[in-house]
Amino acid sequence: MVKMNEKAFTLIELLAVIVILAVIALVAVPTVGRIISQNKEKAYQNQIFEIERATEGFVAENISEILPDDTTSAKLSLTLLKERDVVEDKDIINPKDGSKMNGCVTVSMDENGQFHAKYSETPCNG
Repeated sequence: MVKMNEKAFTLIELLAVIVILAVIALVAVPTVGRIISQNKEKAYQNQIFEIERATEGFVAENISEILPDDTTSAKLSLTLLKERDVVEDKDIINPKDGSKMNGCVTVSMDENGQFHAKYSETPCNG
């Protein structure tokens, strides 16, 4: 009688391993995709925050140019902010999809003289 090699795996054992790996993949792939998407959104929100803070500082240093004649708000394009070295190229790339951001930052001054910037994905008019 021929003795079988007891160190080998049977076909059933190999299929069981493949099924287990497939189930793990079905659970892991969507989870990893969701985590990546959430992190891209967080990176985008942090980038917007940094653009807004940099814009507020820029306006504070250039108030007479940006808010002339007692105006209390202005719209600044990302292109202008880049030209004035407020933001860099890397700061205006959308981390969610890699596209160039071309929105508008609206800056307003409150009654206490504090500046508040708000980014909008809609390009500035004019």
